[in-house]
Amino acid sequence: MTHSIFGRDIERKRSNIVVTFVVARYAADEVAPLLRDYLFRVAADVRVRIVVISHAYISDKFSPSVEVLLLSDLEKTIDTSHAPVDAEMRELFLIQELGRMLDESGYPRCFTLLLNADQVRALILGGAQVIPVCVSGQETFHFPAPIRQFPCVIALSRQTKHNLIKHGHQSHIEVIEHIPSAHPPSKQSRFALRSKFGTPEDVLLIAMTGSVRPQRDYPKAVHILKEVLRQTPAHLVISGVPTSGKLGESALSETMQAISELGLEEYVTFLSPEHEEELIGACDIYLNTSRFEGWDMGILKAIQLGITVVAPAIGGHKDMPATTLRLLPKWATHEDWANAIRSKSTGKYEESHDAPFPSFRLWTLFGMTQWYESEERVVVLSSLPRGRDDSDFLDSLYQRVSRECSVTLLITHPQGASIDGETQSQNSSTHYIGEYSDPFEVAERIVSYLVSSRIRVLYLHHVDPRVEILLEKVLHTLPVRMVKPEGYKAIAKVDPRYRFFIDRVGVDSENKEGNRPRTYDAREYSFGYRTQDDELEPLALALIHALKEDSVQTMVPEEKKLKILFVVWQFPTPSEVFLLNQVVGLVREGHHVDICATGGVYPDSRAHQTPLVTAHRLMDRVVVPVEQVSQTWTFAIPSLKHLRFLFGNIRRLYGRYHTLSPLRRSDKIPFASRNYDIIHCQFGTLTDAAMKYRAQGFIKGPIVTTFQGKDISEYVVEKGRDVYRKAFQESDYFLTVSEAFRERAISLGCPKSKVEVHRSGIDLSLFPYLSPMYPHDGVIHFVTTGRFVEKKGIIYAIHAIHELSRMVPNIHYTIIGSGPLGEDFLSLISSLEAEEYITIVDWMPHERMVAFLRATHIFIAPCVISESGDSDGIPNTMVEAMALGLPIVTTRHASIQDMVEDGVTGVVVPQRDVEALRDALEELVLHPTRWEPLARRARERVELLADSEKQNTRLVDIYQRILSTPR
Repeated sequence: MTHSIFGRDIERKRSNIVVTFVVARYAADEVAPLLRDYLFRVAADVRVRIVVISHAYISDKFSPSVEVLLLSDLEKTIDTSHAPVDAEMRELFLIQELGRMLDESGYPRCFTLLLNADQVRALILGGAQVIPVCVSGQETFHFPAPIRQFPCVIALSRQTKHNLIKHGHQSHIEVIEHIPSAHPPSKQSRFALRSKFGTPEDVLLIAMTGSVRPQRDYPKAVHILKEVLRQTPAHLVISGVPTSGKLGESALSETMQAISELGLEEYVTFLSPEHEEELIGACDIYLNTSRFEGWDMGILKAIQLGITVVAPAIGGHKDMPATTLRLLPKWATHEDWANAIRSKSTGKYEESHDAPFPSFRLWTLFGMTQWYESEERVVVLSSLPRGRDDSDFLDSLYQRVSRECSVTLLITHPQGASIDGETQSQNSSTHYIGEYSDPFEVAERIVSYLVSSRIRVLYLHHVDPRVEILLEKVLHTLPVRMVKPEGYKAIAKVDPRYRFFIDRVGVDSENKEGNRPRTYDAREYSFGYRTQDDELEPLALALIHALKEDSVQTMVPEEKKLKILFVVWQFPTPSEVFLLNQVVGLVREGHHVDICATGGVYPDSRAHQTPLVTAHRLMDRVVVPVEQVSQTWTFAIPSLKHLRFLFGNIRRLYGRYHTLSPLRRSDKIPFASRNYDIIHCQFGTLTDAAMKYRAQGFIKGPIVTTFQGKDISEYVVEKGRDVYRKAFQESDYFLTVSEAFRERAISLGCPKSKVEVHRSGIDLSLFPYLSPMYPHDGVIHFVTTGRFVEKKGIIYAIHAIHELSRMVPNIHYTIIGSGPLGEDFLSLISSLEAEEYITIVDWMPHERMVAFLRATHIFIAPCVISESGDSDGIPNTMVEAMALGLPIVTTRHASIQDMVEDGVTGVVVPQRDVEALRDALEELVLHPTRWEPLARRARERVELLADSEKQNTRLVDIYQRILSTPR
């Protein structure tokens, strides 16, 4: 049946858009010109919010659609009774409150200009979604590695972007080359302006703009003027005032001294900044002598007016392809500068031939985006289908995908679209973008729909290439995965109009794989399918794959894939997240992993439904001993894909279970395979079982054992120092999670050549760093997570917090976990009458745990060596807290010292020393300025030593090295 579908218009009033700028100081050369120009050119019905950190007076008059807020005004509207007294910390406290207000307003995204690292951290901690704007080359964003987690960073020139990449910046970097508004004056007004500035028509007028500061190097300009005057009558007019402080006063003094020494008082004039645009329009030469520069509004305006610009070949100047721009090298002499001014000057105004481009619209487009939790929804974006065949294809795709998920068709053509096929399903809908030919308006409406509908996947079908270019520009800041055909890059090769649009928008290929956050990358889901009937199913599968897959798998070549057997006790144990990270990391890379759970499947079925387990169907990979069949029979045999083993080898299978064997019946496991590249025992106590299986021919392959903690401490004390003697002789290789455990293994008889350190890792993408900030309510929250056993030392932390409460009343301590000592902890807390400030809670899902930790301030890991000799490795929960940005207080412990260095990445005290632990906690409470340096360096240590992606890569390298070593 043939029918027409006319989707309803997507309603979006532009007045609903709120674009927020948070600036350190409004009057700065890099801020005021940009914002003035944006406000002048943006539509009046777009609401703009400007928040200024400094308390300086702002004289500019704005339209009613612009809201200006000073940080000092914010202080009057919130409760500051618990704010820090220290001025710097108090400012950060207010900025954090600003971030919270932005988050609660429903428009959390904001641009920041000239804010320092601490100020940006405070905004993020409050809940704002920050897009930093980097202006000049020298001020490049020198944030430490842990904080490089933004939707994107905007550079105002390609040179600034290059500097950011050079300095190791890891966020996705976009360039917005701002093209300012410039209105050429008439000949009459130009003559009047020159008269106003005291410059006759036949005298060369040289203009300079910008505040007087050392960077601008105005004394150099005075010396250049002296050289120009030797042959050409000229006048230098500077529009700017000194920056506040000694630097501005010093720069002005040096400039006036140079003018006086050269006798140029009548040839140099200073004007206030409000005359800047008039001056540029009236001048013959625009001069810039900056020592460093990434972007200059005056140069851009002069270029737009066709005025000759003479400037140094530095920073973003090299990005400006204009015939009126003359760049000089650093070593150019004053005479070289004078010759450049004389040779390029024409004495008359020439209008620029550069085509206008609304780059200011990019600010609005980026400003209206925001992060959201996406739902399983697909959008097919299409113009009017090109003929019946194309309509049939689109309709078939539409119906095919709607069986799997909710799908929406967005029509961008003014006349709607006709689609042949069956009636829409309940899982689908069609919408009409509206009658707009402006690509920016179309892109804004699409982005608005993506955000409001929480779309996860976007497919582009015959879309205007300009709209596609804009979407690719901004979709990196949204959790949207794009699936698209060959796209605008092919069209641009044959149509130069689109090449111009691409160049102006600034879409390029310079963002390398490691230079953008993985979760924001739309191009990872570009499968390159063309819209042809015979490719309908592959395209539908590509859409569904992009919808369902958590992340893109990095597949290793077929010849390098490994078959690995993990030998564990129980699976999936909630406390052994490190094991899940290893299994998932190897599976994502394309290796085959089986899991032998010698102690059976973990009894709590909730552990089987965690996202990592279900997303990768890990329970299908589990095999267990025969004695566990009665309790967990569904996992006693391999998954269905291995049934060929059962039916093809019945006799051998029967023999393994029922013939006489030195192995006990409980030792027999129906393995899914016989030959493995690697058999990896995740605890030393499991090595004997693996060696038995291999000796009886159940499995083949080299055995690798990882010592995690208890297996090389308490277990050795209990069983004797020779407990691993046979394992050290017959197993192939050993790993330890710390250097201390490696030394311990060697002391027990392990050959040095067969053991090395391989640490447990965490998925850093699940633990975003936020710098610690002083709490807005003044209550300091401490936290400890872990099993309630002696080696965790929690009892000493309870006593320390109790003593600390006598000196610092506004504290609270939360203990998260469970275990045999839980009742003892409750009794102790009750006897100390500490229930008001010490709380015990049970384990919680990962998402809640991360959110809880981020709401706390200091993590306590008071580990000890237990009376039985049991010793912790490097607690995974402590590493997670370090990754999140919590300052760490822990004990002097052999393994922990690999991660926590006293005074550098945390605070370390002696084991079982309640007084020392209390004093360390008190020191941090009274000196919150110490939190951020400790937390930042701790995150850097985690990135270096405990990134699961890096550790999994290294683990595969270890496997390959073992396989290449003759045995």
